[in-house]
Amino acid sequence: GFPDCAEFAAGTSPVSANSFLKLNTPAYQASNNKVRFQWASAQGRQYRVQGSMDGVTWVPVSLWVQATTGTTSVLVAVPDPSEPFLFRLEVRP
Repeated sequence: GFPDCAEFAAGTSPVSANSFLKLNTPAYQASNNKVRFQWASAQGRQYRVQGSMDGVTWVPVSLWVQATTGTTSVLVAVPDPSEPFLFRLEVRP
């Protein structure tokens, strides 16, 4: 898995193979050209979604969101639906 410090930041357990940070399958909303991202979260942790066109340069595409429940989601505008775009989740304790 991940280094212990990354597990701590995410609020997951380094001793459990079933405890890891993972985005659920995104839901595209064609009516407003946005994507809803949802994931299991740890209360009190802050999360934001980053995006990239090349997998090298990453920029924030959402604001930091503080988890208040075990599931968190954000709605992100898609830059250009005809172009490939990558997303990843960033977390801080």
